[in-house]
Amino acid sequence: LPRGRGRRPPLGTHAGGGGGRGGPRRTARVGTVVGRGTRRRGDRGERGPRPAADPPGLDPAGRAEAHALRGRELRRHQEYGRALQEYDRAIELDPLQPLAHYGRGLTHQLLDDYPAALTALDRAVELAPDAAWILSERAETHRLASRFEEAEADYTRALALDPTDDIALAGRAACRHGLGRLDESLADFDRALAIDPEYLWALVRRARLHRTRGD
Repeated sequence: LPRGRGRRPPLGTHAGGGGGRGGPRRTARVGTVVGRGTRRRGDRGERGPRPAADPPGLDPAGRAEAHALRGRELRRHQEYGRALQEYDRAIELDPLQPLAHYGRGLTHQLLDDYPAALTALDRAVELAPDAAWILSERAETHRLASRFEEAEADYTRALALDPTDDIALAGRAACRHGLGRLDESLADFDRALAIDPEYLWALVRRARLHRTRGD
């Protein structure tokens, strides 16, 4: 599965490493529009042209991928119900398609249905255990559900596969802040910002961490 870049929609309002809709992939870089469509991690592994309504001449696996890509387009336009229908159809055609399970999980996450999101992302991880971007999305779902230990473990697994992922570093830093591991949290924020000095969410969360530490 190819690796893409993520999204960072708007800053959360929760202090520390808490859950809530703000997250490491939910803020634009400094100088860009802050919104849900910016630097979308959710597009990782989902690159490809928008498929035709019913692509002719494809085998079931190809049709499943087409439905998964159509689900991606619908999700981008926040048509979550229709996106889930496309992902469900993709899984019917090819239950071993990790892209469909991943997209289904991300859509449920955006609907704040974390149990359903985790069920789908667990299956995606089973099918593609070396896809760092899928592990990172499951980690983010755990973090949003305030399950910081599980989130920290998944972020660590993702970073073992891709140590340069600034989004995963910032997500793990937020989890470690929430777990009271302040020195480790600061080290992760510093590493993320060394990779991307304009990473606004990490800058804001590192400032909060400094206040917690009394720096």
